[in-house]
Amino acid sequence: MDWWNQREASFETCYVMRKQLFKKYVSELFELLEYVWQNAKTSYPTIIGIGYNGMPSGWDNNCEDTLYVLKEECQATDEWMKENGYTETAHGWSRLTSKPEVLHAETNAIAKISRSTNSSDGASMFITHAPCLECAKMIYQSGIKEVYFKEIYRNDMGINFLKQCEINVQQVQGV
Repeated sequence: MDWWNQREASFETCYVMRKQLFKKYVSELFELLEYVWQNAKTSYPTIIGIGYNGMPSGWDNNCEDTLYVLKEECQATDEWMKENGYTETAHGWSRLTSKPEVLHAETNAIAKISRSTNSSDGASMFITHAPCLECAKMIYQSGIKEVYFKEIYRNDMGINFLKQCEINVQQVQGV
């Protein structure tokens, strides 16, 4: 937990986990929580929101569709298709793709906070992947001041946006 020793303990924290990775990070989350609770100077931190990737409330939570590309229509090489997550099928290629209605974990957590009596103003957010640009805009607008993430997203546009907004952004390694 050396990365945590490098900063002051935050008294409000927003933990955001992607549902499919939650089990993978449970022990690390508890280790982090234990450390924060033991090192809080004046009060205990409060988890004010938890989110995960999912469909809007009340919808079927089937978040992905299968995208098919027929061999005769495919202009890419087999190597490119494999590198980009496609699986070869009898008639071409397929891969899972997120539905456009899917809400990212960050958006879900912020929406849940906004429906509660809590405020995210000045809070810290802990997420498994760096935020996309759309989520970064929500993070900024919600008043979150620190973002800690474990893995890089597809691009760094969200990270760059948050840094331009003077939000502390750190990749956490070795947790």
